[in-house]
Amino acid sequence: MPSLRNKMHKRTIHFDNIASSYDEQLAEHVRAFLLVKKTRLTVKTLKKYGVSDGRGIDLGCGTGWYLKKISEYGYDMVGIDNSPSLVEEAKRNNKNGRASVKIGDILSLGFEGESFDFAYCINSLHHLKDNNEFNSALLEIHRVLKKGGILIIHELNTFFLFMVYLNYIFPLTSKIDKFGGENWVHSRKLLKQNLFEMKELYYYTFFPHIIPKSLFSFFCKVNSFMERISLRKFGVHYMAVLRK
Repeated sequence: MPSLRNKMHKRTIHFDNIASSYDEQLAEHVRAFLLVKKTRLTVKTLKKYGVSDGRGIDLGCGTGWYLKKISEYGYDMVGIDNSPSLVEEAKRNNKNGRASVKIGDILSLGFEGESFDFAYCINSLHHLKDNNEFNSALLEIHRVLKKGGILIIHELNTFFLFMVYLNYIFPLTSKIDKFGGENWVHSRKLLKQNLFEMKELYYYTFFPHIIPKSLFSFFCKVNSFMERISLRKFGVHYMAVLRK
């Protein structure tokens, strides 16, 4: 039976290979916009549910920019990723910050039960290979969260033709996702789980990642309008808020 170390190696070799160019997989203006957008949504949501301080964990922290930004709000943060090379990038990006970064696997978190007040995953769960791993990850997150702890999941809203874009077009312009599809976490999958209480679903952003910088200001105005109307459910991203 293969060891956990070997399983981790198979899952992480791709991200080790692209770690030094990971941030370049999205255009800088798009990456900066999403960093601010998701950070503000996450912090606003934590405060909404009474988590204005405390200990949190970033599950699949990548190069650590979200970890850095959220820790700047005063949270005691730990970031984990199972790619050693990404962890080194995250450590450099958090060198003078409050957060710590460790190599870790979401399927086997090296923390005691009820260690955290909150956890979040930002576009990391769809890299799990199948639904068995997804369910195991939820169990492990549930274990390390305190009673009443908040789990925030940011994922891509895989609907209709957008699935074709994510599976076949986006991988041609970015090395982050696999060509031919990931194990996408549709919001229905979260609604069906019974470990956590679903508190809310929030859909946001309405432009693909390839919008050029010259048109970005215009699309941001369109995006701001779309997020205020009923068509918001067709946003590119969603945020799910769950409570233990």
